[in-house]
Amino acid sequence: MIFADSPSASAQGSRPPGPLTPGPLLRAALCSLALFGAVLPAASCRSNKPFTIPGNTPAELRKALELAMRGDVLRKEGKFDAAAEEYKKSINTKNDLGAVWVNYGVCLMELNDFVPAKDAFLRAADLLPSDPTPFENLGTLHHERGYDDKAMEYYELSLKNDSNWLPSLRGVILAAKNLHKSSDEGKEYIDTAIMMEKDPKMLRMMQTERFRVEAALKERKESGG
Repeated sequence: MIFADSPSASAQGSRPPGPLTPGPLLRAALCSLALFGAVLPAASCRSNKPFTIPGNTPAELRKALELAMRGDVLRKEGKFDAAAEEYKKSINTKNDLGAVWVNYGVCLMELNDFVPAKDAFLRAADLLPSDPTPFENLGTLHHERGYDDKAMEYYELSLKNDSNWLPSLRGVILAAKNLHKSSDEGKEYIDTAIMMEKDPKMLRMMQTERFRVEAALKERKESGG
C-alpha cells in the first residue's frame, strides 16, 4: 500500500521494494487537493499522500485536513488504529478528499482489515481518476493476499494512469512472474522498469524475468502459438 506522503513500500520476498514509512506507501498527483498545496511523494508498495493547509482554506476543509494531518502523525509513529480513527473523522467531516481515503485504506491494510481497505482504495480511485496510487495499493492488497491475477488487473489500471509508475511496474512484473505469464505487453513493462530500477535485487529479478519472457515468446512463435 502507499500512503499519501511516502514512497512505495519495500519488497520482502516477492513484494515490490522501495523506501518505507511504518507500513506501505503512496505517492502521485493529488488531483482533488491540488489547489490546497498537496505534495507529491516518491514511489512504493502501499502509498500515502501528504497534506498542507494554505491560509485561505475554507473552514470545513481546514478541519478535515487538520484531522488527516493528525492521522499522519499517528501513522508515522506506527499507531495505525488511532491513525485510522483520525482519518475516519476527517472523512466524516469532508468525504471527497481522495488522499485521506488512500491513507485510511493503508492503515486498514496494516490492521489486516482488508475488505474496508479495498473499499477505501476504490473510493480514492473514483476521487483521483488520474492518480496511479489507489490502483497500485489495490494491486498490492491483492498481491499480498495471494490473488496475483486480480493484482495484475489493478497494477495495469495504475499504469494506464502513469505508464512509468515504478511501484506498479514492479508489482505487475512480480505478479506475472508468480503466475508464469508471458506476453509482449509484459516484456514492455520489464523493459521500461529495467531502465528506471535502482534497487539491485529488483533489477536482477527483472533481468531474469526478461530472459524468461523472451524465451517463452520465442517458443510460442516457433510453435505457431
